[in-house]
Amino acid sequence: MNGGSFLRRAACVSFSFTTKCRRKPFPCSSQSSATMSSTSMSASRRRPMLWRPMEFFSASDEPISQRYAVVLVNQSLPSCYHQQIRKLWAKAALRFCADGGANESFQLNLTPLPDLISGDLDSIRVDVKKYYEKAGVPLIQTPDQDYTDLIKCLDLLLYETQKKQQVIQCVVVIGAIGGRFDHTMAAIDTLFWWKSHSAMQLYLWNGQSLVFLLDKGCHAIAVDSFCSEKKQCGLLPIGAPCEHVTTTGLKWNLRNQRLRFGELISSSNQCLEEVVTIETDSPLVWTMELT
Repeated sequence: MNGGSFLRRAACVSFSFTTKCRRKPFPCSSQSSATMSSTSMSASRRRPMLWRPMEFFSASDEPISQRYAVVLVNQSLPSCYHQQIRKLWAKAALRFCADGGANESFQLNLTPLPDLISGDLDSIRVDVKKYYEKAGVPLIQTPDQDYTDLIKCLDLLLYETQKKQQVIQCVVVIGAIGGRFDHTMAAIDTLFWWKSHSAMQLYLWNGQSLVFLLDKGCHAIAVDSFCSEKKQCGLLPIGAPCEHVTTTGLKWNLRNQRLRFGELISSSNQCLEEVVTIETDSPLVWTMELT
């Protein structure tokens, strides 16, 4: 039984109890629907991919125009970010918790309730688990240790969006970076896994920093007022060197230059314009300081 058949079977049963998965959950959807086709990938290289991350982190109460999902992981953020977490959570179209992320949801009394909680469930507190089970929140146990709880949760998110035919433009993961270094690198690895499974934009946010992966091609990042605040940003060639990178809108722009660890990376850079453009011949991690 493959992961897809498990997830489809699990979706048909009552979730008043914890559903347990003993098999690998991949792939949960067909390659044609979850992965960008060669035609769409070719088209994306011809025109810039637009990123609008600052809309999620604006201090205003204006509606967020992008339809997005949020995933809460098992990482406590300082109280100064709690209001922002509540805002992101409340305005999301889908709300998932990855294992111990349910503890954070419970602790912050986030509303509405999570749409789903998944993972090997070794981090969720007993009282929290009972609370959400009683409230009717689906809990899906995915004990496969070959994948992180975050990846398994995102895989379920992909399935849910397809099953409900929901249009989601991007996903914001709360936490995931910071804390233990191996956890941060696992989250970065998730960015690479995600790009081969979905065309949705994926953001990793921990309050202080925002991280996302720029695939091969052209990108336009709307940083808005971020450019006037002298905050730091960076371009990191994690995974493989980028032989040709060209940027505009940065204090230290790159002009068809090679980025490679041990040679040159772009760190502690700054945005000078409201839109930063980046063209790269290989996947490149973009990071920006928010606070």
